[in-house]
Amino acid sequence: MADTRTEELGARVRKGDAEALSELVVLQKSRLLGALERKVGAGLRRKMELDDILQETLARAVRDLPNIDFRDQDPIGWLYQVMDRQIVDLHRYHFEAKKRDAGREVSADRPIGSDDSPRGLADLLVASMTSPSAAVSRDMRLMRVYQALEGLTEEMRNAIRWRYLENLPSQEIAQRLGKTDVATRVLLSRAIRKLQRAVGDS
Repeated sequence: MADTRTEELGARVRKGDAEALSELVVLQKSRLLGALERKVGAGLRRKMELDDILQETLARAVRDLPNIDFRDQDPIGWLYQVMDRQIVDLHRYHFEAKKRDAGREVSADRPIGSDDSPRGLADLLVASMTSPSAAVSRDMRLMRVYQALEGLTEEMRNAIRWRYLENLPSQEIAQRLGKTDVATRVLLSRAIRKLQRAVGDS
């Protein structure tokens, strides 16, 4: 029965169905977590839970899905490739990147996400991504992020704030939104994809 369901979801994923991709990850969660158990070293595990790495893998897969040609690969195999790339990127972020400048950190005296406006959220997001060497372009980046956030629904803005600024797990965000965990992950992926298209490579 599970194999039949996997085949059904795989067929939908091949057609670019992001909801089916999320359901496929849930169905294969134990196998995917088992693969992460073997692939992720102790250092990265001290930084992130395996379940969070799996969530980020799903978000990345949903983001990449529209551009994937499945003629030469199956969805499950592709998911493992996405997972491998995510692990490499996370390792680079946590262990190879230069130490963040103190000026990039959000002040501990101010509750994260305390400004609920798109402009306030944009300011927090840009503060988390801007390095001193990029300070000259910060105002331009801030405006582009602000404009992109204006184009999102309030639900999407709240989901982004809770996940990426408050680091809440998707299950808790789902409870706050009154959605399923799968639907919440898809919502987050779509919101990030919209932001990326609006903001561009910067």
